[in-house]
Amino acid sequence: MEAKKAYQNFVESLVPLYELREASNIATIVFEDVLALSTLQLNRMLAKAEQEQLRQIQTRLLTGEPIQYILGEADFYGLKLKVNPSVLIPRQETEELVVWIIKTIGKNHSSWSLLDIGTGSACIPIAVQRKLPNLNVTACDVSQAALEVAAINIAHHQMSIDLKQVDILQPTAWSTLGTYHFIVSNPPYISPSEKAFMPKQVLDFEPALALFVAQDSPFVVL
Repeated sequence: MEAKKAYQNFVESLVPLYELREASNIATIVFEDVLALSTLQLNRMLAKAEQEQLRQIQTRLLTGEPIQYILGEADFYGLKLKVNPSVLIPRQETEELVVWIIKTIGKNHSSWSLLDIGTGSACIPIAVQRKLPNLNVTACDVSQAALEVAAINIAHHQMSIDLKQVDILQPTAWSTLGTYHFIVSNPPYISPSEKAFMPKQVLDFEPALALFVAQDSPFVVL
């Protein structure tokens, strides 16, 4: 099969589950990352092995599994980060938080300390320290599985970030963590009553621990 036809078929198969633009974006990611083909290089024939790769990915996508988990990586703030179902997929909105953090700290305070609570894949501290390399950064999470993913990303991007496994809601947490100039977090904020309105791709595959608060009020006083 010609790559162009395969691309069109791939997009069309996803449209019942995704908007056309998102389906096209997913297809582009798959063809570029898996087949090393840009949308300008779709005039060649695909080998049977390549067609089988597409079929397997397509099958998983149609169950609602996010493409980031299928490929094992996500793009964030110009970085490639390892992700799996132990961590939330980094959102574009979180990039806006990173921009705000960098701007707020600024070069004048670039040697100060920062704590990221609920770090997940460590997307926030890695992106911030990449721009402010002298910043003393600590990242914590309650999930050991998430911290293992964070450690891989930190090592891959050659960052100097201290990881700690801490349940921030426990009274002894702060004695373990110490004090910091800046504390940031992108915590769970979705109430259980909102689950019925969540898309299948999120509800069935992303970690509930990183998404949902225990009660209908998302506010926690530490």
